[in-house]
Amino acid sequence: MNLLMRSGQGASTISRTAPFYSGGMESVASFGIAKEGPQSRDWSDCINELLDIRNFDDDWDGGGTGRLDPTLVDSAINLALSFKGHGMPPADRVIAGVNRTLFFEWRSPQGFQELEISSPADAEFRWIAKGSMQPQIIVLNPHRS
Repeated sequence: MNLLMRSGQGASTISRTAPFYSGGMESVASFGIAKEGPQSRDWSDCINELLDIRNFDDDWDGGGTGRLDPTLVDSAINLALSFKGHGMPPADRVIAGVNRTLFFEWRSPQGFQELEISSPADAEFRWIAKGSMQPQIIVLNPHRS
């Protein structure tokens, strides 16, 4: 069991393969894989970005997207603190999605990884190995048995 699954605190996992989709996938990210060289970011950078996102108003993207639920952002901050406590490398990018979800993204020479947090209780982890067109997907939901 990797750290992501342990962080789900007993979450059930479903691994499946999905078609590759484009849009930001050209950069490659790493989750749980040691980064090469010094880190230019740390988890405090990620948490500060989440705090900024927490203050977004409606239409923050100019396209009519509503404000993110503050409890969603708070749960992402708690998850970031948990990752930091377990010594995981910080996300390369933290962004709000137009579907009112949050994304942590990591890139490395091995591939691209992202964690999409859709509610305080639900997240989906995607890993795309470098050179692959098929992501591996793990759905996390701590309320499923």
